[in-house]
Amino acid sequence: MNTLNRAASYLLIAAVLTSGCASMKYGRQQEVEFDALPKGTTVRVQPGSDAPLTTPATVLLSRKHNYKAYFEKPGYEPQIVELKNKSSGAMWRNVAFIHPIIWIPGLIIDASTGAGREFESSKIFVTLTPLQPQQPKTRLDSSPPTHDPSFGAPAAPDRTE
Repeated sequence: MNTLNRAASYLLIAAVLTSGCASMKYGRQQEVEFDALPKGTTVRVQPGSDAPLTTPATVLLSRKHNYKAYFEKPGYEPQIVELKNKSSGAMWRNVAFIHPIIWIPGLIIDASTGAGREFESSKIFVTLTPLQPQQPKTRLDSSPPTHDPSFGAPAAPDRTE
């Protein structure tokens, strides 16, 4: 009976030490690449640092949160891209292939740390659209402008003799 208790103790220790498989394999953060055309576009990732990045750029983001990336460059329409996370396959493999005594702690750890999540895409690329140049305003009526000095002046006499 002592051997059975010892085996159960080893199994329990192994379960605790190997729980959170996604945490161990993927970590709490994920590397995300940002790029844009034209090159040198400024990108700000929120929530997070207010420090702007210049494309191309790579940043580590917590897997636990969703983000918005704001792309801006003078002379171009700004764009916003949402970075959404989802449950990773590693987290669900824990449930499918490991005994519940082992996967329950792992599932709790992976879910609470965000390690059991991943972003839908780890490479974000946008093409900014140039702003349209301002068109000069055209007059809708055919009357001459009021600031024209010749408007309303008497016509010059005809000197054909």
